[in-house]
Amino acid sequence: MRFEVTRLVNDNAFWEIAAELNFSSSKTLSEGDIIGGVIWVRDAGGPDPAQLYLAYKTPTNNWGSEGDMNVNHITLEPGEGWQKIYFYGENPVDEDPASTAVFCMFLGFEPHTVEIGGLYVMRFPPTSENVRAAAKIPYY
Repeated sequence: MRFEVTRLVNDNAFWEIAAELNFSSSKTLSEGDIIGGVIWVRDAGGPDPAQLYLAYKTPTNNWGSEGDMNVNHITLEPGEGWQKIYFYGENPVDEDPASTAVFCMFLGFEPHTVEIGGLYVMRFPPTSENVRAAAKIPYY
């Protein structure tokens, strides 16, 4: 997927331009579940370095859960090619169905072009083993 941000958003309201993905409507999310995954991304040119902000949002949590991600704001440098970025966060509340929750990639920064070559997001139960494993996930 290629995203071209062609305008500066007023007051740096980066959330006004976004790519969003809902979780499966046939599943539920429980409080404490680990939301983890990997994204392959690269700067595809433009007047400014590509930027994105990863967030996990739930309406039950008044859409305020993005700070729970281990990595949020990412600035990509032109010419570095594809970067593989791991991320994880904690689901703050029960969501039934899971499709009410949204994984967001906010793109509304300075004008730039970003390509997303792949995205994998999963829910893991909050066992002590999974919590320890998530804490060891490298950023890059």
